[in-house]
Amino acid sequence: MIAAINGYALAGAFDLAVICHLRVASKGSFFGHPEIRFGACPLFFPYLTLVGRGKALELVLNTGTRKNTLLLKKLID
Repeated sequence: MIAAINGYALAGAFDLAVICHLRVASKGSFFGHPEIRFGACPLFFPYLTLVGRGKALELVLNTGTRKNTLLLKKLID
């Protein structure tokens, strides 16, 4: 499965993109888990295998959105 991301990939859309085999994103794409502000827990383990424990925690526990940055480079193919 290939995820083509153009624009916002928030909450479940971000999780769906992460579990795909390949991810392609435009330069202006935004990623994040805003549901953390409301106490919901996003998926953690798919991120763990892709970017490692520390970066996965940083991605999952950040309540804001991130533009296509260096932190996301390992997630985007």
